[in-house]
This record gives sequence, structure tokens and C-alpha cells, in this order.
Amino acid sequence: MKNIVFVMNNIGDGGAERVGVTVAKYMAAQGNHVSIVKMFSTYNDYSVAGIDKIVTLPNSSNKYLKHFKRLLAFQKFCRKNKTDVVIVMGVGDMMIHYFKKLHPKVRLILSERNDPVSQYSVDKVLGQRVNKYLASAEYVVFQTQDAQDYFDENVQKKGVIIPNPIKKDLPDPFSGVRRKEIVNFCRLNPQKNLPLLFEAFGKLHQDFPDYTLRIYGRGELKESLTELIKKNKQSEYIFIEDFASDIHQRIRDAAMFVSSSDFEGISNSMLESMAIGLPVVCTDCPAGGAKMMIEHEKNGLLVPVRDADAMYRGMKYIIENPDHAAKMSAEAIKIRQRLSEDVICQQWVELL
Repeated sequence: MKNIVFVMNNIGDGGAERVGVTVAKYMAAQGNHVSIVKMFSTYNDYSVAGIDKIVTLPNSSNKYLKHFKRLLAFQKFCRKNKTDVVIVMGVGDMMIHYFKKLHPKVRLILSERNDPVSQYSVDKVLGQRVNKYLASAEYVVFQTQDAQDYFDENVQKKGVIIPNPIKKDLPDPFSGVRRKEIVNFCRLNPQKNLPLLFEAFGKLHQDFPDYTLRIYGRGELKESLTELIKKNKQSEYIFIEDFASDIHQRIRDAAMFVSSSDFEGISNSMLESMAIGLPVVCTDCPAGGAKMMIEHEKNGLLVPVRDADAMYRGMKYIIENPDHAAKMSAEAIKIRQRLSEDVICQQWVELL
């Protein structure tokens, strides 16, 4: 039995957080004492049944004071709880860097949850700093081989590839006539490139005016995306709704799921849509998570990044070829076994 602390931004509204909560609950169910330390007080959407403690670290507008206050609070928490292992889900905070220096006996597992090329290639200084940060860990968990290959050799040798798990409580795949609605659920931020999806769907709507597009999510771009829809006079057939805890039940009979992201680690919304049998059209984006899970034209469709015409053609193909779409959906459902919580979470447990 171990005392394990998971560190994440919050416990809702994000793929890294959803995976972190899933793995934390699995480890707690095995008899470990598991706590979650959050960087921010926002979003508490995911169930945390079985977790011993949930703590939010202090914040400050002064970045130096913020790091100092967080470090003191985190040290105090870990000492009080006699922490054995710290697992950090995609949070590259300096507080963790200094904590490891001050507490070398506490085991540290870090996880890169996004595409490192898109994040660090432009800012070389940041990239060097992240390499040094990751090298301080005992293990670094990556979602794809492409992500691991980006980093220096001293990070790669500590790397372990573990994909995201599929949620246990997903609804059964839908069977019947699908609604004429295309869906996506994601954070509303630049990475998701939703304007591309709006452009591609605008073309599709000219061919199939009875279809609508519905996006579920939260994020800093909600207002600007809503204004873009109004500006393009698409308000009658493109809709943005808030994050929904019953999202999978809402979308299970939709026509298809479409992801327009410029980059991803492995998209949870893509995986979950495949698992409930939705036809999927997804950009073949770095760091390779989409191509790792989708065999083009076998269990979904891959389209080039930032190519609205290709996305339009992919959506149109799904609509015009329902038999093939159904076959791809049947293949996609098999991902439930491949990425079951038991299979993936046990890989995390083995790191301990």
C-alpha cells in the first residue's frame, strides 16, 4: 500500500484530468491512499469516489510568489500525508521541479499529455527547460511514440508509452437511423481549430441543408467562436453548448463525430466516440494519436490537418456511404477492449 498524490490542473473539462482521475480511482480501489492536488479551483466535473483527499494549491498574480506559495503548500501536504509517489498529469509547474530537488526520495512520475512539437519547437529555451524537467522523473509517460521521440535521449530512456483508457460507463453503441447532426466535444481553445470545422461544415451544409453541427465544451474562445458563427450567418445550423456530464448519451445516435484539432496527444473525445460506435472523421494531427488509433477507412477517416476541403469530403463520404460508415463503426467499437480501464490502468500500476 502506497501514499500517492496526483497533480493536475483541475478535475474536469480536460483529457489529461479525466485520465488522471481514472487512474487515481483505480489505484485507490487497489488499496492505496490516493489524493489529488489541483492547481486551480475551477471545474469539478469528474467523479472522485474513493479518493482520500482533494486539495487546491494557492494562487497569485505574481508568478514568483505563486510558485513559492504552491511549493510551501505542496511540501506541507506531502509531508503530512507521508507521500511515496507523486504523479503529475501534464502540469509543467516549477513547483514540481523544486519539490523534487528538496525531496529526492519521493518517487516522481511525469506525463506529457500533448504534442511537444507544437508546444516547444518555437520556444527553444522552453523546450530545453522541459527536457531538464522531464529528466528529473523516474518515469515519463507518453501517449505516443512520436511524442517520446521528440525529447532528448536522457528523457527517452525514461519514457513509457501508455495510451488513454476508455471510460467503463459509456453507453452501448446505437443501432438504428442516426440523427442528422454532426458533433464534437472539446475544450474551446485554439488547438481544436473549430473555425476549420465551421468552414468545412459550411460547405457540407450547402449539399445537406438538413444537417446541423453541435459543439459541446468550455474555454476561452467560446465568445469569439459564437461571434464567428453569427458573422458567417451560421447560427441556424451550428450550435455551441456547455460541457455536459451525460455527453455520450446525448451524442450516441448522432450522424458522426468530427475532430479538427491542429495537434493532440490522444483525443479522449475521439476515443470515446469510436467506443460508442460513432463514425469518426479526425485530423491526422501530431503527436500521432489519431493515426495510432484510426486505420483509415477501416475504423474511421483521417484527413490532413488544416484542410477544410478534405474534412468536408470526409463528412460527405460518411453521409453518402452509410453501409461503409456502419462497418467502420463496428470496427471502431473494438477499441473498448484494447483500451479498457483495467488494461491501461494496470500499466500505470506496474510503474509503481
